[in-house]
Amino acid sequence: MVDPELWLLDPERFLALEPLVESMPDAELARFTVSRNAGPQGTRYVLQELVRPTSLASGVRVNDLLGVPGYARAPGVDNLYLPVGRRLAPAMRRDELRALLGTDRARAVIVTEDSDGPCLVSLTDGGVDPP
Repeated sequence: MVDPELWLLDPERFLALEPLVESMPDAELARFTVSRNAGPQGTRYVLQELVRPTSLASGVRVNDLLGVPGYARAPGVDNLYLPVGRRLAPAMRRDELRALLGTDRARAVIVTEDSDGPCLVSLTDGGVDPP
């Protein structure tokens, strides 16, 4: 299974990162970025680990601490993130994904779920936009 590399956090979960930040070595901490985004569902924080092939990923550790599922890149699409262990079905070509999910207009598109089923969170440089 693929390790998570991105998390959507509400403000409470974001504050729960403090013990991890305090215990993590500087070199490991430097691999993480955080952005604050305001959208229809309120303020969310996006925590992303910039995974390098030469270092061990910290995704499982972050998942354990936060107790929220993480997201991993969809194969073949650098800015599309799916819940870990999930995949898109049926398989689609990149141009079809761009047209359907707006991956060409966003820094990242996260496929998540709420009580109504699948939903998209589209991150642009200016914040969160609907796709």
